[in-house]
Amino acid sequence: MSGNNNHALPEGGANLGKTIINNGLNFNPVARFANADNARLDGTNLGLNGDNTFTTFFILKGIHTSGQDFDEIFLMDENNEHAYRIENVGVTSGTARYAFYDNSFPGNSAPGINLGNTLLDVQILSSLHTGTNIIGYSNGKGYNSNATTVGMTANGNYSIGTDVFLSDGNSNGFDLPEVIIYNEALSLVDKQKVDTYLSLKYGITLDQTSATDYLASDGTAKIWDSSVNVTYNKDIFGIGQDDAQALDQRVSKSVNTSAILTLANDNDFTSANNDGARTSLGNNKFLTIANDGGAVTTQTTELDTATYANRVTREWQAQNTGSVGAVNLKFDGFNENYILLTDTDGDFSTTGDQTNVGNLNTNGEIT
Repeated sequence: MSGNNNHALPEGGANLGKTIINNGLNFNPVARFANADNARLDGTNLGLNGDNTFTTFFILKGIHTSGQDFDEIFLMDENNEHAYRIENVGVTSGTARYAFYDNSFPGNSAPGINLGNTLLDVQILSSLHTGTNIIGYSNGKGYNSNATTVGMTANGNYSIGTDVFLSDGNSNGFDLPEVIIYNEALSLVDKQKVDTYLSLKYGITLDQTSATDYLASDGTAKIWDSSVNVTYNKDIFGIGQDDAQALDQRVSKSVNTSAILTLANDNDFTSANNDGARTSLGNNKFLTIANDGGAVTTQTTELDTATYANRVTREWQAQNTGSVGAVNLKFDGFNENYILLTDTDGDFSTTGDQTNVGNLNTNGEIT
């Protein structure tokens, strides 16, 4: 559904191959498109009306890699021979991933922008169209920049789904929780704000190859400050509320497979984010957490050996913006034999700055 009434409707009026999963990705809903030809939604133009400057954002997770290459999962402006589209590539070679194309087809051999993460990774795919170039991004990291002269026609339409153009069997199913399209080329700061919104909502870590802050909608408040400690930049996730962006994340866990920590503002670690029993934090309040990438096994070093026999190697760092109060945590794979210990300087071998928060329960929770 579109806030500007640019709604996408099932092709042919049927809802074949498309389902809504309410608690599908980081406790938020997703639209699932089946691995089948023409499992798609169609819509009228998105207000671009001849523009060739625009910015797009997609949350995508492939769920099949058994099809063929060049399955068009999104296209705009089919009347102009689908001038802008996302396709999968590398499926048949075992390196399945997504790529942006910004050229008319057929009859144009301009290369696509292949993005680094694999098809099955949850990722934020975005593209910035300046009028002369298209730049592709995955999780905030920029890839190639290609020249383009494509403009959207006044009656250009769009389609979302599997194999939305040729229906030639090149279909690969995917989950698509959210699509955002602006009819302008966003500034890099504005793009960073949208990346922040999507990363917090869906538990996706923005690429930190080049240290990247998470910005609130005002463009200045740092929800997660990359300079605070560069050691703790793995599995970045959090809860928070930003009314200007309609962000209201009340429970969260990083989508990364290595993540074991869930954060919630109540003691419910399973219900959907929009469950009526959950409450909001309040506008401009955020709590983000990241870890150092350490193992989740135990060690006997860097701890007060007079008090403790061992500790988990991994360490987490929390950043609190707007004075978030008490929260609830769940550590997968741990139980009442463990406590939660905090330390202000990151050195757990000294005792003067440590606080024993308390024991986990049998489910690894502390509330």
